[in-house]
Parts: sequence; structure tokens; C-alpha cells
Amino acid sequence: MKKPTIISGDINKDHRGKIFHINSLDLSPIKRVYIIENKDLTTERGWKGHLVENRWFYCSTGKIEIQVVSINDFEVKSPTIEIFNLSDRNLNILFVPKGFATLIKQSKKASRITAMSDYLLGKSNDDDLRWKSNIFEK
Repeated sequence: MKKPTIISGDINKDHRGKIFHINSLDLSPIKRVYIIENKDLTTERGWKGHLVENRWFYCSTGKIEIQVVSINDFEVKSPTIEIFNLSDRNLNILFVPKGFATLIKQSKKASRITAMSDYLLGKSNDDDLRWKSNIFEK
């Protein structure tokens, strides 16, 4: 199974300014794009998982924390949760493959995350994999 990974962006500068790019990102699997902005810093959007969909996340405004856990680990009391911090200061994209769930929190007010999926809405038949955000709290 693939693991969640950061696809690193880069910045090229010259006398005209800057170009932010991710030349290693293949957009051909992307079928839909949506933007998430939580109402405040205390809102935790998750846990939401997919058995079929792959997802990509890019922080377009502010700073976002994304926690990622294997769907298989929801049976474990203390699972391994990977934490990724994305910022609008670079063009890094978090790739979350199928088989994982995410929890999204803003680290800075009015932050936005662009989410991309390789399935159209309602086509993957696994949109109901949800758990309470506090499932791992003791």
C-alpha cells in the first residue's frame, strides 16, 4: 500500500520575480477540486477516509495541519498518526492514498486548503467512511 507523502514544490527566482511550481505532480488522475475553510481555529474536520479515492491537498491560504491515519488503525486505541503541516509559503502538496483517513485543522485564521480527488462526487461509493474527531482521545 502506498503511504501519505509530500510532493515538494519549488521556487525559481530571477530579475523578473518568482515562479512557484511542482513540476513532478501529475494532474491526469484528478477528477474534481474543492476548497475547505473551517469556521475557526477550534474546528476539526475529520476523520474522513476513503478505500477507493486518492486525494491531494494544497494549502492556498494560511497554514493547515492534516493528521493522517490508516483506516485499519481505527481498531487500535493508540494508532500511529502522521502529522503534516502545509503552508501558503510554498507549493507543497500532500498526497493521501486510498486506505487512509484525514483530520484537517487550521493553524492560522481564515486558512484554506484545496483538496483534489481522482473520483467525481458520488462515484467512488465510499463517501460515508467517517469517524468522530475525538475518537482517539483518552
